[in-house]
Amino acid sequence: MESVSSSCFDPPHTSSPLNSNRRDHIYSPGNTVSPPRTSSRNYSSTSADPELGRPPLPTNIRLLTVNCCSVRTNSSSFKASLDYIKPDLVCGTESWLRGIKPGKDPEPNAIKNCEVFPETLTVHRNDRNILKGGGVFTASREGIVTDALPDLTSECEIVWSKVKVRDTRDILLCSFYMPHRNMNDIKELDFSFNRLSHNQKDKTIILAGDFNCPDINWPHQTVSKDAPDREIQQALIDFAIEHGL
Repeated sequence: MESVSSSCFDPPHTSSPLNSNRRDHIYSPGNTVSPPRTSSRNYSSTSADPELGRPPLPTNIRLLTVNCCSVRTNSSSFKASLDYIKPDLVCGTESWLRGIKPGKDPEPNAIKNCEVFPETLTVHRNDRNILKGGGVFTASREGIVTDALPDLTSECEIVWSKVKVRDTRDILLCSFYMPHRNMNDIKELDFSFNRLSHNQKDKTIILAGDFNCPDINWPHQTVSKDAPDREIQQALIDFAIEHGL
């Protein structure tokens, strides 16, 4: 899997297991966490089966992780990034949208997907409706079948989608945003993962987003001694280890 990360549409950074010998695949900016079991997996490029509704994915999946700082305000930059990077899957944070929550009907004043996203994307959102900012979403390009998984939502900024893949395990894609380091969001993230059923845990899981934990050394699974909120950043490491990420 190739991962392209961008923060507020800065020049993108690319990471790929094809050119890395690292055991894990932690992408920055945004402290994107992708499980080792995910990053090295290849996907069949055989013909789609209309009855299954599961078109093939490319041999090397391209994931874009982006902190949008308002996808509506920066819609031109977001669309330019899509045209340039051509991702198969997207995990977005700080969408700054309103009115749509997983598993619920849109609010009357909700910002519609067609107002901000290209029609070629299938988008699942979890908007922040109380305070300005925040919000997360996942997106997939045309030809990839995804389903929303609202039952996995917890009391943090998180959204899940299932990517249907033919001839191999489906992918569970999760976008998560922690606007400021706090233990409650880590607990809610853990609670969300604990909602996974036994069958879902057998799927390939990708967790991406903006964790605001820049002092973690992922290869060594340590936190800098002088790091602020060190115990919270350590809790994120403990969470990743517990869930095999």
